[in-house]
Amino acid sequence: MIKRIIRQVIKNVASTKLSKYILRLLPNNQINVLIFPEKKPNKAFVYLFLMLARYNKLNNSIYRDTKFIFIHEFSMNLDIKEYTQCSYYLNFLDFEFISEIKLGGGVFLDIGANVGIFSLIASQAFDEVIAFEPHPETYKTLTNNIESNLYKNITTHNIGLSNQDATMELYVNPLNNGGASLNKFNQKITQEGVDYNWDKVDVKVRTLDDISLEFKSILKNKRIDLIKIDVEGHELLVLKGALNVITTYMPVIYAEVAKDYSKVMDILTILPESYFAYSLINKTYIDKNSITNIPNDILFVPNHDK
Repeated sequence: MIKRIIRQVIKNVASTKLSKYILRLLPNNQINVLIFPEKKPNKAFVYLFLMLARYNKLNNSIYRDTKFIFIHEFSMNLDIKEYTQCSYYLNFLDFEFISEIKLGGGVFLDIGANVGIFSLIASQAFDEVIAFEPHPETYKTLTNNIESNLYKNITTHNIGLSNQDATMELYVNPLNNGGASLNKFNQKITQEGVDYNWDKVDVKVRTLDDISLEFKSILKNKRIDLIKIDVEGHELLVLKGALNVITTYMPVIYAEVAKDYSKVMDILTILPESYFAYSLINKTYIDKNSITNIPNDILFVPNHDK
């Protein structure tokens, strides 16, 4: 009840010009966000600004040029009025997955790349990065962030991935640009933003198996070692369209499962039998005893890496 009241108060504030003022209180100069060593922010502070960004109805963006340090320094131009980008600005990142990226390898596939932070991080540890982002406006931000860093080992595609080659509707989440999905939102999600405009846009989708034939030159003498899939509920269909690639390269796969045990099992069912599920947060394998302790994202690993 208390959380609900606090959320409603923040929503009321975020719908006024006051939210713009509060968000502008964040540092106006370039900041260094130290990814390694790990430096996590104050959660209460982050929660306040993330909620202001999530429920903000103001049309004008608030941009910050932000520096990050991984192996080498890179920069991003982030709109802190948008929920996902505000979280990056405040260093609210997936440190467990970043530790996995740091291991490096041949090729990293970023499926659901959003504005590119994981592509930029991976470009410093992997030989090649291939990023997929279907939303036209988000894709522009993605390419701008990559071009501003002059990275030559990132290839981008303005498409979504699924189990078919087609044109599909991409449902846009007004509360979180990073939450756009090829799956129609359920009522629980839309009720959170009943006063907001839930748009959709037609986008091109392809299978990974099909489009992988077009970047053979990138894969020449290289392996696909790590795949990240964050596509807001469409993960299973992405994997169904990628089984030839997965069988060929047997990559480690990091996929969003939304804390759903049945989704973990569904994914394991279609992957080659050697794959198992592992929680980076809990540092445990996922089995029948893990039903109530599933994190938002799971690592799927071929048995030879166990």
